[in-house]
Amino acid sequence: MVETFDCPNTSLQRKDKGEKVKLLQTHLKTLGYYTTVNGHYLKLDGDYGIYTEDAVKAFQRKTGHDPDGWFGPLTCPDLNKKIQEHYGIATTNPPTTTTATTTKAPTKTMGKYVNPWAIDTKKNVFSVEEANVIIQGINIVATSITPNTGFPNGNWNSLKMTDGSNYTYKTSRELRKYTIETFMRHEEYDQLKSEFYKMGEQVCEVYSPIIAATYFTVHVDMALESVEERKVTFTLTQFEQ
Repeated sequence: MVETFDCPNTSLQRKDKGEKVKLLQTHLKTLGYYTTVNGHYLKLDGDYGIYTEDAVKAFQRKTGHDPDGWFGPLTCPDLNKKIQEHYGIATTNPPTTTTATTTKAPTKTMGKYVNPWAIDTKKNVFSVEEANVIIQGINIVATSITPNTGFPNGNWNSLKMTDGSNYTYKTSRELRKYTIETFMRHEEYDQLKSEFYKMGEQVCEVYSPIIAATYFTVHVDMALESVEERKVTFTLTQFEQ
């Protein structure tokens, strides 16, 4: 059984601690938002710190909410819904104020895992959910990953994922290029900016289930997004050995 939140009575934010915070961290980890920072795995410690808040903000951006980092009645139903869709089972504690949650969920997502990295085979376009990308050992929580390479004269291949789903991609003789965007708090950006500058001077190792290559040259653009955040854009060009 999967435990979920009583959304009308849920309010979690920075400096809160306890089992509910740990449950929030667990669900965010399951959905790929609370995983690693600088190559280190984040702990399920029940402490609503900066990285838990950042994970909540990333989830809020993806679900169309104001990214204020507060996990309350507005954000909570979407998290319950995503967890329900992920496991394909009914939640143990659905929202009490409405019965619309289960009826509004797309029927095609119920009862099975939906591959977030599926490709539209007619248009050769990635359909990408928010995902982790590791560049030169640094974990990036990407808000968008855009492939900038066409797929002429290629063959469709399938890669078995660890969750049992299949990642489908098309091989190409062209160098693969990607644009990756993420948002970082100024504290995290200050810690990593020297590493970002180094990326422009070397060939970087890149890992992500949706990127069908390993070594890239990387160009990094860093722009001020708000008082609290910076928008960081990585432009990747495949390196041929």
